[in-house]
Amino acid sequence: MTDEERRRVWEEEQKTKKVVETGLKGRVKWYSVLGHYGFISRSD
Repeated sequence: MTDEERRRVWEEEQKTKKVVETGLKGRVKWYSVLGHYGFISRSD
C-alpha cells in the first residue's frame, strides 16, 4: 500500500468516526502519543 493510499484510508476513517463528547473540562490523566488517545479526570 502506498503512502497516498494509506492517507486516503485514514481520511475516510476520520469521516466516519462519531463525536462522543465535546467541551469537557478536566485534567489529562493519561495520553498515548502513538495511539492518539487518552483519558481525562473530569472537573465539570
